[in-house]
Amino acid sequence: MSYNRIIIEKELRKFLEKDCNYCDVSAICIPEDANVAAKIIAKSNGYISGLEELRILYNILDVSISFFIKDGDAFKQGDILAELKGNARDILMGERTGLNLIT
Repeated sequence: MSYNRIIIEKELRKFLEKDCNYCDVSAICIPEDANVAAKIIAKSNGYISGLEELRILYNILDVSISFFIKDGDAFKQGDILAELKGNARDILMGERTGLNLIT
């Protein structure tokens, strides 16, 4: 693991800890063992960055992520940028932080 990745992971853990104080209470209605697939779909046109940080974030949460785009690529509204697979609560736990990481 590179030094930069260690620093990024440490900071992402802080972000998650801070965001967990504001977690979506509706997530507790989801069974603890519910495994799902979720997609990140673009709401508008743009260029993407922050994918490696997003991968590290969901790695911390033990959620697998597959990208359909690379950092720096253009995307259009409606494009599927990534797919997540894992525990539903874990995916939701990282949602706000994750969406804030990518631009």
